[in-house]
Amino acid sequence: MKKTLLLLMFLAMTYVSFADAGEKTPEQDQKADRQRISALENATIGPTSVAIPIGKIILVRKGREYCAIRFTSTWLGGDDYDYYTAYEYYHQGDGSGDFNRSNVKFGDGELVYPRERNWYIIPFTTGAKDTFVCGGMKIKWVHKTGVNFDDFGLAPTAWKKITDVNVHDTRLKWFRGDINRKKVTVSVD
Repeated sequence: MKKTLLLLMFLAMTYVSFADAGEKTPEQDQKADRQRISALENATIGPTSVAIPIGKIILVRKGREYCAIRFTSTWLGGDDYDYYTAYEYYHQGDGSGDFNRSNVKFGDGELVYPRERNWYIIPFTTGAKDTFVCGGMKIKWVHKTGVNFDDFGLAPTAWKKITDVNVHDTRLKWFRGDINRKKVTVSVD
């Protein structure tokens, strides 16, 4: 019975993967047609993640490595209401934290969190892209504009340009994951 159930689950997921193959990708959507999602006005610090307003930079620190992330837009995809977010990241791995040096690595991309589908009573998702690599850090995205703590320190900032970032600024408040923390809102301005 268990083997039959597992086989049926596998076949259902395979079917959904093929059925989804004909759906539009974010690249096929026109930007003007994207249904934008309202953004945060302040940073939200939760027990397991930090969310930041679109356009503001969130700093990620692990040891002597730093990553600066800026979410540039977020939208719903097509009829399925999948969540999409575009981002930029900058990696400074030499321990200086200086994002104005020539050794800073830049990247950008899109993340997707597909809507939950059901196979009878079993919920599942397919096609999620919710993690990206910044230097030696594997960073997990929380839709719409959040980052999981994992084993990182996170600092929401008011900065919008990478040239303004100063990881040693005394006004920065670094947070770590705390399962007992209640969700709080912090002004980034």
